[in-house]
Amino acid sequence: MSDQFFTSPTLLKRLANREDQEAWTRFVEMYGPMITRFLSRRESDLLEIEEIVQRVCIRILDAIPGFHYDPARGRFRSYLGTITAREYIRRQKERKPTTDLDFNTVGPTLEAEWEDESKSHLFDLAVKRVQAEVTAEVWYAFHQQWFNQRDVELLAQEMNRNASWLYQAKSKTLARLREEVDRLANDEGVFLRGG
Repeated sequence: MSDQFFTSPTLLKRLANREDQEAWTRFVEMYGPMITRFLSRRESDLLEIEEIVQRVCIRILDAIPGFHYDPARGRFRSYLGTITAREYIRRQKERKPTTDLDFNTVGPTLEAEWEDESKSHLFDLAVKRVQAEVTAEVWYAFHQQWFNQRDVELLAQEMNRNASWLYQAKSKTLARLREEVDRLANDEGVFLRGG
């Protein structure tokens, strides 16, 4: 399996060591796009988005030494979403002091939007991981059937394969994709190697 998106089992502990650049790079690769996409829904100024992302990263870096990841208490992504929403609100209040946003209350709308963005991001991440695991031919067959809804008989002719092979490629890849989505949804693929 590709290691491009995997984090080590001790990522949060490694982040506490401010000199561990690899851990920080992996964290930013994992969560930076999700934070940016979430902020892009409500902010069009790219410099403002970058400023807020930096603030979120600094808040996480400052909080990490005392942070203990406990899946029973909730997902790390939810914690990250709360920090992101609060930093967004804080920045809005700095720019427009008359704004009536309360940075102590994230609110159900921002939480729901963060959850949607989180699910979308994790699905995209799962797709990248599974695509890296299968052959290009299998991925093409799966992608054409599942994403593009191509007719199996026409695709079989195009690929010089029988329909049975195409159905198997789709079924096995889809099962693996579901498995990876489930792992990521439980933070297992983020904080636990092989979990």
